[in-house]
Amino acid sequence: MEIGKVPYKYADELKKHYDVFGSFYDLQENNQIIPCRNVLEIVPKGQNLAGINVASLYKEEPDAVFIMMNPGSSTPLPNTLALPTHQCTANLSTETLQYPIVTAKPDITQYMVMNVMEMKHWNRVRILNLSDFREPNSKIFFAKIVAFFNNHHNHLHSIFYPARRQELEMALGTKTKPIVVAWGQDRQLITLATLCKEGLSGYQCTGLFTDTKKLLCRHASPTLHKAKEMWLQDITSLLGKKYM
Repeated sequence: MEIGKVPYKYADELKKHYDVFGSFYDLQENNQIIPCRNVLEIVPKGQNLAGINVASLYKEEPDAVFIMMNPGSSTPLPNTLALPTHQCTANLSTETLQYPIVTAKPDITQYMVMNVMEMKHWNRVRILNLSDFREPNSKIFFAKIVAFFNNHHNHLHSIFYPARRQELEMALGTKTKPIVVAWGQDRQLITLATLCKEGLSGYQCTGLFTDTKKLLCRHASPTLHKAKEMWLQDITSLLGKKYM
């Protein structure tokens, strides 16, 4: 399908060309388990990253880094080994760098990123999130953020939290690659978006911002298909057209 001059591909076609890998863990808060994901990597079909750890993953530079709201419904594929469990009181960055990379199931937003990869001729993209919490329902997600802060007075679930600075710098790598932000426009994200902006000081970011402080931006996968098409057209134009 053509959107103006922007070639758009659907999931069935993209699955033939890309595989998705991620690092998943469970955050244990008292008797509650919060499913999390700290990084996702999209690579061409045939590049098997399963089995390495996060520190090894970060030794390879991606062509670009995308920053989204949270992992949503992202899951490892069935038959994955038991996920690591992290205690809220421990040093998260020390542990997450040793977590294993496993094969993951792509979601709708990742297919949008794959479309950008096609158009930009990128071979490897890394996805980070404002929060590691895996929760597809945004109302529940925001409630978990508030509850966690009330209990711990920190945002350790975010890679942009200062205590996870070393981990963030390893994930970002050199400052020469594009960093694309696409976490959405919900004002409940402002606190986490501010943490992100502070963490990215010195890095050049690209995004379809909707406020003057550059804390909110258009989401990579809005609900309506036409809006998805418009985001794809606008972000590739902003990044520079290399697909013609």
